[in-house]
Amino acid sequence: MFLTIVYYLKWLFSYSDYHIASRTVSWYGHHTVRSMWFKPPRDARDLTVDIEYYVNNKRYRYMTEDPDYRWPPEQSHATGMRYRPPIRRVWTLDEDDKPIEDVTEIYREYSGPRGDTPFPAHKVFPSVKKLKVTDVLNNSDVVNLLGEEEPEVSKVGDVVL
Repeated sequence: MFLTIVYYLKWLFSYSDYHIASRTVSWYGHHTVRSMWFKPPRDARDLTVDIEYYVNNKRYRYMTEDPDYRWPPEQSHATGMRYRPPIRRVWTLDEDDKPIEDVTEIYREYSGPRGDTPFPAHKVFPSVKKLKVTDVLNNSDVVNLLGEEEPEVSKVGDVVL
C-alpha cells in the first residue's frame, strides 16, 4: 500500500503534458453533465464546455461555447515574430474605471500555460463590465465585456515584431 502511494505521488509530480482532470458540459443554464465523452444535444442553447486540466502540475481551465472544440487548443500561427509580455495584474473596473477586485489568478487560470488561450470572458466574469489588464512592461488595456462583439481577451498585450 505504501509503495502504491509513493508511485502515485511520483507520477503526479512528474507529469509534464496535458492531463485532463474533469470535463463539465452545461446547457440551457440548468443541465449539467460531468463526463469525459458526453456530447450535448445539437439543439442545445447556452452551451458551455468547461475542462479542468494540468500542465506541469499547475491547474488551468479551458472554457468554450463551441460543441465541436479541438483539444488541446490550437496554437495561433501568425506571420512574423510575436512576443506576449507576462500579465502582471488584472482588475475588474466599475463605471468610472476605478479598480474593484483583483482577478489575476482567475485570468491566468483560464488563459492557459502560455497566456494565449481564448475564453468567453462574459461567462468567466458574468457580473463584470470592464477588465483592466496590465503586463510587466506596464502597458494597460481596458477590455469592455459588454460590447457588441465578443472581446478578444486572450490577445491583450500582443506585440507583433
